[in-house]
Amino acid sequence: KSDNLMALLALAMARDVRRVCCYSRAVCFGTYVRAELARQLETMGVHSPNEIQARVLPLALSGNDVLVSSQTGSGKTLMYLLPLLERLANGRQPLPPSPEALAILPTPELVVQVSSIAERLAASLPEQITVARITGPQTVPSSFADARLIIATAEQVWQRTRDGTLSTAALRCVAIDEADALLCEGAADGPEETLEDALRAHGRPQFLLATATLSDAHEEMLMRRFTQAQRVSHTGVLVPTLRQRFHYFRGDKDQELIKVLARAAADPWLSCGSTLVFCSSASESERVHRLLSDTLASPPRSVLLHDLLPAEVRASAVERLLAGEVEMLVATQVAARGLDFPSLRHVIMYDLSLDVTSFVHCAGRTARRGQAGVVTCLVKSQDSKAYAHRSHHALRPAPRLNFDARGQPKPAATPGEPTS
Repeated sequence: KSDNLMALLALAMARDVRRVCCYSRAVCFGTYVRAELARQLETMGVHSPNEIQARVLPLALSGNDVLVSSQTGSGKTLMYLLPLLERLANGRQPLPPSPEALAILPTPELVVQVSSIAERLAASLPEQITVARITGPQTVPSSFADARLIIATAEQVWQRTRDGTLSTAALRCVAIDEADALLCEGAADGPEETLEDALRAHGRPQFLLATATLSDAHEEMLMRRFTQAQRVSHTGVLVPTLRQRFHYFRGDKDQELIKVLARAAADPWLSCGSTLVFCSSASESERVHRLLSDTLASPPRSVLLHDLLPAEVRASAVERLLAGEVEMLVATQVAARGLDFPSLRHVIMYDLSLDVTSFVHCAGRTARRGQAGVVTCLVKSQDSKAYAHRSHHALRPAPRLNFDARGQPKPAATPGEPTS
């Protein structure tokens, strides 16, 4: 392990970037973390770090604050979970029982997903590292009293540090996923403005910040607040294995959705995976969910997910998706950030937002970890010119659009690629 790290260091000092990148692709996770964690990753189907992980892990494991922005599906969860667990495995501080590490996430659904990964990794270590999750006010303090690693929503961390049910006295490291949303958006009037101050009340823990979308303004804001952070970024917004389709229509939108689903069901590749349909509101998602259940000849096993559902219902939906028990999810933006469903191959934007950040996160639920995926956007014909000139087309090359005298789009077909 030390020989591999020394080799990487020597290449870096020589500024031979090309050889460093080639070398990093050849190494395994055992280069960075203890053998038990590397073996457990192998059983989970994760064999070697990708380029961005190979850049982040040495910095994080050496104790640096790190701010990483990387594409959706590039493995940011492991970029912070592995350093947290590695640090905890190096020994417990002699303090009263309280968490030594925190992973702070935007939604209860993401807490469920990340905690399930953390539990599997922690179980491989000979040291006893208890992982607990806090998804909402229904989580009682006794359930995480002895946990060394707590995974929780930002709202719950803020409330419980204020009321004293979550101690930061022994805190050594903090990971904040989707840091742009939790620390920047609405910072002027929300509790996120002082979240890191609450976590620094008894010392200065290491901070690992991760995000898939980071504007220049948000980057400047975070670097002012985390002045020692090492900045690591990956070029590109959407991964190259993600293909966009634009389904232009006139008339009834529900019927067009049925057509898109029928076409996907006839596709040998798409039909072998699950589908996620994004809607703009809770009421709309419930209506679309009922529509698909009542209209499709062979309704898929489906679940509904929006922020008005009880926390336990939302957690159950995520667990069923992670277990591969359902074929379709109808959801709002609550499912847009961070969630990783291994079987998901098709994202349908029933309600397509013009907000680029929202689009990137929604589309990024598929084509993860180097796999292929498709995002289909339903666009009314009268809106086609607006969408053709919006930045959704700039994110990834899309078919060039021509318009007839009535303003109808005529996509120019790319050889070998179907168009909608």
